Amino acid sequence: MGEIDRSSVDAHSYGGSLHVTDKSQLLGHASQLIIGASIDRGEVRYDASSEIGTVGSNFLVSGTGAIIAPTPTCTPSPSQRRTLITGYSSPIPSM
Repeated sequence: MGEIDRSSVDAHSYGGSLHVTDKSQLLGHASQLIIGASIDRGEVRYDASSEIGTVGSNFLVSGTGAIIAPTPTCTPSPSQRRTLITGYSSPIPSM
């Protein structure tokens, strides 16, 4: 008896930023004002499954089509996980 474990990962990330600079004089003095903002987001999906099989003479496992059944104390198979990560940066003026 053997087991075939399968897993896959699908990851995507994207983001953007915007920055504005103003070099106007302030009260008759040289001044520089910088304001910016950015956002980044990432998403990861993970899938996994296990299948019972038989071990052949060449030590390769042949699947039987029987997926291991979930129990009350473990995550059902096939399992799927999705993770979202979002990050922001707030505008911070610089003079």
